[in-house]
Amino acid sequence: MEVKGGSTDGPRKRPMHTPLPDRHERVYRSLQRRTALVGAAVFFIPFALFYLLANFASERYVHRQFAARLEGGVATNAPLLDDVLAVRVAETRSLARAVASSPRAQWPGLLRGVVEGNPWYSLVLVADPTGRIVAASDGLPGSIEEWEAFRRARTGETVVSDLFFPALTNQPAMVVAAPLPGPAGRPGGVMVAVLRLEKLNSRLLNLGVGRTEESFLVNGAGELASPARLPGQELAQPVFGPPGPNPFQGEVGTVEYRDARGRLLLAAFRRLQSKDYYLVAQVDRRELEGPVRQLRGEILLYVAPFLALGIVLAVGGWRYAMNYIYNLMNELCQALLVAQQREQERDLAHRELARRFAEERQLAQEKAQFQAQLAEYEKCAALAQLALGAAHEINNPLLGILTHLELEHKAAVGEEARTEVEQCIEGTKRISATVHGLINYARPAPLQLSKVNLDRLVTETLAFLRHQPLFRGIELRHEIAPGLPTISADTNQLSQVLMNLLLNAAQATAEGGSIIVSAEKVKFADQVEIRVADTGCGIPVDILPRVMEPFFTTKRGQGTGLGLSISQAYVRSHGGDIHIESVPQRGTTVRITLPIRQEGRPVAELEEVIT
Repeated sequence: MEVKGGSTDGPRKRPMHTPLPDRHERVYRSLQRRTALVGAAVFFIPFALFYLLANFASERYVHRQFAARLEGGVATNAPLLDDVLAVRVAETRSLARAVASSPRAQWPGLLRGVVEGNPWYSLVLVADPTGRIVAASDGLPGSIEEWEAFRRARTGETVVSDLFFPALTNQPAMVVAAPLPGPAGRPGGVMVAVLRLEKLNSRLLNLGVGRTEESFLVNGAGELASPARLPGQELAQPVFGPPGPNPFQGEVGTVEYRDARGRLLLAAFRRLQSKDYYLVAQVDRRELEGPVRQLRGEILLYVAPFLALGIVLAVGGWRYAMNYIYNLMNELCQALLVAQQREQERDLAHRELARRFAEERQLAQEKAQFQAQLAEYEKCAALAQLALGAAHEINNPLLGILTHLELEHKAAVGEEARTEVEQCIEGTKRISATVHGLINYARPAPLQLSKVNLDRLVTETLAFLRHQPLFRGIELRHEIAPGLPTISADTNQLSQVLMNLLLNAAQATAEGGSIIVSAEKVKFADQVEIRVADTGCGIPVDILPRVMEPFFTTKRGQGTGLGLSISQAYVRSHGGDIHIESVPQRGTTVRITLPIRQEGRPVAELEEVIT
């Protein structure tokens, strides 16, 4: 759609103070906020991703570097410790053989010489098979029966003990115990050499990984086996914090764990070949973050100028785009106003056209109805003329025939002759009834209106018919709504309509059935409704539309076919209507709707009913 004042190159530049309608102004402000948020997200997300990726990569690089250095340190230290322990075991065995071949009196001096000449031992002693100390480098008396290393060495095994706290020395100790050769090849005692822990710890090289780097030994359960750089640490206590599992499993590995002091540590470990010990080198996890923080700072330092420049360019582009959108919205608002005016004009034209079409359809329907009514009236008029002519031509001769037959009946002799005359009289009376029905249908008498009490009218009509043979074995009852107003109607015609309907209902209802007459006021209308319902055989669906036609009957010689036609004529002469509803084998209901008052027609003051 081309808008006047527009341009194919884009909207013209307009002053920013040109106001937008309130609704469009709110839309513009909302669009402004959303574009600002989306633009900021689109702009900052790449920088944030770059920063996070760089941080992640740097952390992984530093972590690998520290882990590699720790792994290299334990790989170097573990063979050295294995060599140290192997040498101590060999020395202890050699000393045990030397002591066993020397007189017992020389044992104390020999042991003192070993301690003074070897910096690895702080105490050397010999115990008999019961654990009682028989010689010691410092003359220490007592028993080592409770020492696990003693009990194992007494069986012939050379043992390097775990770190423990013996009551005899009252300080942490690690010992090498070897059996002392005795007679018959059985151990004659145990040689025990107590190692200097500070000398052992000196063999745990400082790896130079960081200021928090530590190296120590743990046993297979993860308990501390050397107190290197862990002053005050309890013995026989796991170095890892509860409730975590032992992190040192397998032959070699690198783990992150939280120790008993609650610190998060990066550790490398390796199992010793000479004993079920692990050499562990670890560094505090927080120390790894130092290089990472430094790298993050350098990244921000280099990226900040580009980030600031990008922000300036983004804000400028955003302001230009919003200015363009604002001007475009101004032109769109004007075009929208023009379109709304055109749409209103179009809607008015459509409504006017629809109204005229509706009027034409209504006129066409009324014309069709008038034509149908006119055809029906012409049909009825022709039928009425035919009926009146036939009735006048038939009625006078028929009276003569009936009079002659009555005279013949009086003069007849014999029962057979009387029966034949009675049959002729009955046929003549049926012809007379048909002629009177034609006259009533073709030229109904003018209405004699009076105030009619429907309750009394129905009650007296049912009382009159209740004892007729046709109604034997049929339940007759009426249900008239209380407070039903009197209506203006012709009593005789209304009574004839009720009788016609009741007779039809009785003829269709078998013994044991019921007929109910009810009446009530129609809601929201100045009308009453009378219903005659039976439980008879009903009317077939294909016959129901024709029951109101003159001379249409299903009684096969027992009716004239004028009862319902005359009833319809009487009801319509009152300005009412009649409808029939029927379900085969379940019954029929006839509904009569009558106005309460006959506008513009004189009504007798007295209330009348048929008596």
